[in-house]
Amino acid sequence: MAPFIFGNLAFYTIIRTQLTSLTVPRKEWAKYLKIAAGDSPGILLDYEDIRGEEQLRSEISVYLHRTRGMRCSIGQIMIVSGSSEGFALIAKAML
Repeated sequence: MAPFIFGNLAFYTIIRTQLTSLTVPRKEWAKYLKIAAGDSPGILLDYEDIRGEEQLRSEISVYLHRTRGMRCSIGQIMIVSGSSEGFALIAKAML
């Protein structure tokens, strides 16, 4: 499917299908990925705090205080990708 070109941007219509090497324009994706990675600030490629984004943890702390009366510092909050990861971290900490 041909992209919709707007200036130097190409927009593709994404349809629900099985992704295969035949359905993904790999050379074009690689070209745009290279451009995006080259234009991105270095901070995007660095490892951040393993506990999660500090600003997000700060907002969660404020939210918990406002809605539940819980006072906790951002150092007590950890962002995980899902409950399984969270429970696994808790289990490892308790061993």
